[in-house]
Amino acid sequence: MDDFEFDIDDVDMVLTFRNVHNFDAAGRALMHREAFEALKSGGVYGVVDHTRRHMEPDDPENRRRIDPVLVIKEVQEAGFEFVDQVEIAGMEENFLFRFRKP
Repeated sequence: MDDFEFDIDDVDMVLTFRNVHNFDAAGRALMHREAFEALKSGGVYGVVDHTRRHMEPDDPENRRRIDPVLVIKEVQEAGFEFVDQVEIAGMEENFLFRFRKP
């Protein structure tokens, strides 16, 4: 991912939808950091993506999926608090995590 900024700093919510799996670790860190900067205190960061089994090695079948445990860890490293996992009816192979900026 190329370096970017949202160039705002007082939004209530940022949602990233099924794209985190496309970025390498540096790109994901950038996305989470910029979401953190864009949100006001108490703002919500939602992350939706395709679920990969925890610690499952890369292969051609799971290349468009990401380990949800890794996502939680990386988003918390960006400064967010984990709030909960939201159930998505009919989307069993996806996760929706809700984080909050302190």
